[in-house]
Amino acid sequence: MSEKGRYIAHERTRDRLNWKIYELYVSQQIDECLQLIEAHLFNTRGQCEFAIYVKGLISRNRGNISESLELFQASTAFNPRNICNLKQVARSLYLLGRYDAAIEIYDKAQEINFEDWEIWYNKGLCFEHLLKYEECIDCYVSANAVQQHDSTFMRLANIYLKQSNYSMAIETFKEALEFSPESALLLTSLGALYLKINDPVNAFNYLGSSMSLDSSNPTTIIAAASIIQHNQDIDVALIKYRVAALKSPHSSRLWSNIGMCFYAKGKYLESISSFRRAIYLNPFDWAIVYNLGLVHLATGSFVSAFHQFSAAINLNKTYPLLFMYLGVVLSYLNDFENGYVALQRALQLQAKQKIPNNKNMAASELARQCLIHINCCIVLMRRVRDEHNELFEADSKTFQFKDNSVPSFESGDEEQDEYHRYLFEEYTKHKQEAFQHWTSYQNMSKTVDDDTKQTEMPNVGNQESLLKAIFNS
Repeated sequence: MSEKGRYIAHERTRDRLNWKIYELYVSQQIDECLQLIEAHLFNTRGQCEFAIYVKGLISRNRGNISESLELFQASTAFNPRNICNLKQVARSLYLLGRYDAAIEIYDKAQEINFEDWEIWYNKGLCFEHLLKYEECIDCYVSANAVQQHDSTFMRLANIYLKQSNYSMAIETFKEALEFSPESALLLTSLGALYLKINDPVNAFNYLGSSMSLDSSNPTTIIAAASIIQHNQDIDVALIKYRVAALKSPHSSRLWSNIGMCFYAKGKYLESISSFRRAIYLNPFDWAIVYNLGLVHLATGSFVSAFHQFSAAINLNKTYPLLFMYLGVVLSYLNDFENGYVALQRALQLQAKQKIPNNKNMAASELARQCLIHINCCIVLMRRVRDEHNELFEADSKTFQFKDNSVPSFESGDEEQDEYHRYLFEEYTKHKQEAFQHWTSYQNMSKTVDDDTKQTEMPNVGNQESLLKAIFNS
């Protein structure tokens, strides 16, 4: 057969337009590509594997995930041993939330090629969504054994963070930096992790290294500014936040941090304004709502504070200080019973908190427990004061904590005397409970270092002195 005959025969095969379909697809001429695919499938009676494959990619990119799944399954029917087809079927199943089915397809793909980084990585994503963290870790580790990628290290470290395994997360980031030492993202992530475990020195070092590589990254600027803010250099922190705001004006955490800066400076109106903007940008971040509640509490707007703390609890029912401040606010609203229930709930949640292996985090947890105990003590003593005034109102008797004298219950009004007996029992019980909380606070506060006290319990000194005077009276 002549050369011309061979050329014409090739032009009539099902794959003769694959090159043109590919060229149109990669050059983003999607409409022309689809027209060519439809015409070619019509001429070949739907028997072109590559045309169906590219049509599936286009459908998925346009958001038609179910249609793309059908197309990839059709292309797999033409060539069941084509690993690309299998991976695309599994990817569409993953996007549809059918994670178990996606894992089964990836397992079939691994029978063809076991050493494929993409398969291991995507299997890890499926296990992550199924909350099967051990299998997920195995997949990410296997993916790194085949070929190291920054994205794999990031996902693996995030899994360790979800398990509160901070030491392994740090080791993972450090291993990633050995592979990619000039990755600003990895440096920022490691710095933010050190910041989370209350290690500002290492945090600032890594964030500084990240800023030397990418000085305009708003995430890095916000993290570095939060360390400056933590060191009470509020004005410098605000300057940094102003730079970050130019790059990322719609960051809820940025506006939340700005709000806390104004709160520290006593500019409550500006603080509330910043927090409201942060909540507008991210209404489901409990920490922002919680911070706004603190501002309302500081300004004496107890009803507004109650609404904010209640909203934050609806978003996060496991953070002890939310219940503590809710209890404090309720006591100011003269609802002692529910306030004390909230404080008891805070103590229960704090007792359930796992003591971290990290020394700084363990100290912070202990400081929070001290804070809850002293607030329980203050709320109980406010109740004791009210009960004392009601019991000894006629005698105008000055309150002394160590005075255990019993008042007279012989007023002649039997109902009133019965009520006073009950009130005196409550009065005695509340005094005992307040002293127990005070004792617990004193024992725990001795083990908390001064730096942690200054950070976690900055305004406790005055209350501590006042309570000490009361209990010694």
